[in-house]
Amino acid sequence: VVEDQYCICRGSYGNRFMLGCDGCDEWFHGSCININSDQAKNVDQYFCPFCVEKNPSLKTIYKNVPKEKERHRERHKEKMRRKEAKKGKHFLDSDSDDQVNT
Repeated sequence: VVEDQYCICRGSYGNRFMLGCDGCDEWFHGSCININSDQAKNVDQYFCPFCVEKNPSLKTIYKNVPKEKERHRERHKEKMRRKEAKKGKHFLDSDSDDQVNT
C-alpha cells in the first residue's frame, strides 16, 4: 500500500500536525515549515514556500492578535494606572499625551 505524499519532505501524514496552503491546497507538516499547532491557531491564511516563490507578493496573514510586546506594554500601563489611582493621582499616557483620570 502506497501512502499519499505531502509537504516539502514528500512524507506521509504520519499522524503529525499539518497546515494547508491557501494557494495550492497542498498540506505541510508544521515541523517542516516551522509552525507549531499553537502558532497555527493565529494564522488566517498560509502560503507555502512554493506559492511564495511563484508569487513573492503572497504573505502568510495572521489573525489580529496583539503581539507579546504590545500585551506587555498594555499590562504595564494598567499597572501604572492602578498604582497612581491608589495615590489619588492621574496617569499620563505618554503615547497620546492624554491625562487619564483614575
